[in-house]
Amino acid sequence: MPEAEDDLGLLEAQGKLAASTVWFGPANLGARWAPCDVRPAANMRTYLLLKERAEAFRADPEVQQAMVDAGVPALATPTLSPGETFDDVLGDRGAFEDYDVERAGAPLRP
Repeated sequence: MPEAEDDLGLLEAQGKLAASTVWFGPANLGARWAPCDVRPAANMRTYLLLKERAEAFRADPEVQQAMVDAGVPALATPTLSPGETFDDVLGDRGAFEDYDVERAGAPLRP
């Protein structure tokens, strides 16, 4: 379930998912026993399993190097420079009208 591990990691990194989010099961007041009685525990086991796998994946030195090589750390850099406003970007012709799409899309050469 690599996709689920990736999603879990992204959600946790953004502070949008925690164990308390996963521990959920709708009440079934009309039944003596129902599958929903087991669902919260199963959800928590799955969450903890995926969390453990995601942490192990990200701790792998090869994965860390691949992320650096792919430029993943650069994604944490804000789009706007310190002190720059959205109006500054709108006024910069190089940000849109004169932007060189071919150059930006060219493969990077070390």
